[in-house]
Amino acid sequence: MLDNQIVESVRDNLVNNSCSLQNAFKDGIIMQAENDGSVSLVLNNQKTYLTYIPCEDENNKKIHGTKRKTLAKLFVNTYTLEELKIAYIEKIKAEQEKQERHIKSFEYMQELSNELYPLFQGYGRLEAKHNYSTCIAELEYIYKSISVDKYNNYSDRITFKLIDNNYYIKHVNFNFCQSGTTKEYQYTLNKLKSFIAELIEDYKTIESAEKIKIAELQKIQDRKIKIMNIASKICNDKENVYILKYNKSLTAINNNLKWATGEGKMGKYMHTNYFKIADMIQKKGITQIAIVLKDIYNSESYISANYININSLS
Repeated sequence: MLDNQIVESVRDNLVNNSCSLQNAFKDGIIMQAENDGSVSLVLNNQKTYLTYIPCEDENNKKIHGTKRKTLAKLFVNTYTLEELKIAYIEKIKAEQEKQERHIKSFEYMQELSNELYPLFQGYGRLEAKHNYSTCIAELEYIYKSISVDKYNNYSDRITFKLIDNNYYIKHVNFNFCQSGTTKEYQYTLNKLKSFIAELIEDYKTIESAEKIKIAELQKIQDRKIKIMNIASKICNDKENVYILKYNKSLTAINNNLKWATGEGKMGKYMHTNYFKIADMIQKKGITQIAIVLKDIYNSESYISANYININSLS
């Protein structure tokens, strides 16, 4: 880098990224280059650090001591303290104006949120947000659909920014575990409202389909619970023998023991539990069952037994 480029870089860093110039607003204070490559503020023979020439330039090339001393003198000869103070004041004023614009934009976004919120009809969450990196406030909208699978749903994350009377929209969408898509739009306020209306219609369609799936899943879950309760009742009953009928097969159960029964069948006793019984009922689609007192049960009880719908046991 050229000498004047290095000095200019030091000046920009001092004005924009340092607080050292706060000490320069005193009558009679002067700038002075030091032998170590730094620059001081001097008042009444008292020195205060202001800035320094770095040991490397922006290309990571070494700047040695003698050169740094020369560049410090060049800095003092190139910029007056008054020029640096004016630049610093302008920078502070620009930051204040930027912050004021940020505050105003946030207040506007709060008003816009109140205006747009009813259009979302209770779907999702809409909130004004500060964006400190751009100092332009924005609206953030987050929506997640109801879903039969809580780990796999339809979701939107949308940010709204107002720049030069146009609304800039960034729309990130995840469609049931598919890879996320990002789209950007530029709308007027009326077009933005139409965009929201289209979103809501999509949400209604999606949630209507998911509600059907949820209801179907709930029926399945309810059926499983019902079967488990029936199986538990069958397995834990010591007083009765339960004969389960499916197709041409018959299975007798009493007190966690089961055996095959029916014409010409004398199955061996096997230990069971209500999980296995529930699984058998569900997989084989068993709907008929008979209940016989254990004291009167025999191998021909299946013939005279009164078979009832298994759901009547729940």
